[in-house]
Amino acid sequence: MSKIERIIMFEGGVETLDYFSRQMGQAFEAHGLLVFYFNLEDAASDVKKVKKFILSGKTAIVTFNFEGFEREEYIYDHVRGYIWQHFDIEIYNIAVDHPYFYDNRFEHLLEDDKILPGLIKKYHHLSIDREHQKYMRTFYPQFDEAGFLPLAGTRLDGKSADTVICDKIAKETKAKDKSRDIIFTGNYTDLAFFDQYIYGINDEYAQFYMGMIDDLIANPDKTVENVIISHCNEEMGPQRLSDLRVPIHKTIFVDMFVRSYFRGKMIQTLANAGFEIAVVGAGWETLPLKKPNRFTIIPQTNSRRCLELIKDSRISVNIMPWFKNGVHDRVFNSIINDTVCFTDGSGYLNEVLSDGEGLRYYDLNDLSAKSDGSHIVDGMEKLLSDYDKLDSMAEAGKKIVSADHTWKNRAKKLMELFS
Repeated sequence: MSKIERIIMFEGGVETLDYFSRQMGQAFEAHGLLVFYFNLEDAASDVKKVKKFILSGKTAIVTFNFEGFEREEYIYDHVRGYIWQHFDIEIYNIAVDHPYFYDNRFEHLLEDDKILPGLIKKYHHLSIDREHQKYMRTFYPQFDEAGFLPLAGTRLDGKSADTVICDKIAKETKAKDKSRDIIFTGNYTDLAFFDQYIYGINDEYAQFYMGMIDDLIANPDKTVENVIISHCNEEMGPQRLSDLRVPIHKTIFVDMFVRSYFRGKMIQTLANAGFEIAVVGAGWETLPLKKPNRFTIIPQTNSRRCLELIKDSRISVNIMPWFKNGVHDRVFNSIINDTVCFTDGSGYLNEVLSDGEGLRYYDLNDLSAKSDGSHIVDGMEKLLSDYDKLDSMAEAGKKIVSADHTWKNRAKKLMELFS
């Protein structure tokens, strides 16, 4: 039986992470645990409250992306460290991005452990992709790589300030009754934005960086870290892996460039083929289109509103943020809300959902520079030609996701680690 009776989670930071925390926190509460939602925007007040809430030895912190461990004001002091270090508290951090984005965070934790030893022993790192796990073991062996915890889906509860949306949420929405054909929820970054990083030093470095980018675009099954390591070894001779940790971190714009390239290429391919498509997020006005007349931009919004928009669409497009052995929550969110997801696969996703079980797989190679995108267009045309088929696919996937891939499932898995 778990000794943990109380959980501290965070809100007031990144909206998406707030949403994840609330969903998981409710699951903890349903299992009888007490949850304190520490508001980072009101830290001065909540520090006093959380100290009264903590029972040393019986309290755990569950956080996303190092929230509560970013040396926030009132929580952290350069002399005394984090307030958490003065209690017997286990720390479970779920990183929703690749570890190479967080190199500075890991360095800070090591520094803070020297202020008051014991922090690293209490820290448990959870990865949402199995490739992230491998990276942690290789480059950050000082930290406990506590396991693989994929992201999860959230089903709308039927509550909405919009009565029309509320009515649609309350029933099992059929494809024929939905308002739009295709939706994508996520921001876009114009590729010109990355010029400052690619060309900012000299032509030799620019050629080096573009070599990595071209390799990933031509071979989208490769991981970013393996491409960077390969090109570094080719350029500079064989390198010790330990010497490449910082260079990889400083080259993460390669990851962001490739994500944006494929995201933009997918939307261009569909919009230019004449499909009705809506995107939710910032930056899309910079994407050049040949046929913009059926393309709609919905401003960036909150997580719940994204779920509502997904539910009211026949197809939800997903382009993995280079998760090769994990999954983006967009996939599960779509399926659990009666919408078929059009997505690239991953080692993990292919294990848990077969083609037709709430999703249709496409190949990222069909969006490469050498492809005309015809397979993407054909696949989408077939999906939208048969609404009954869409409904049966959505139902088949929803049964699986509802049973195995909700935040309730993830909270249960975490509770097993507590014991």
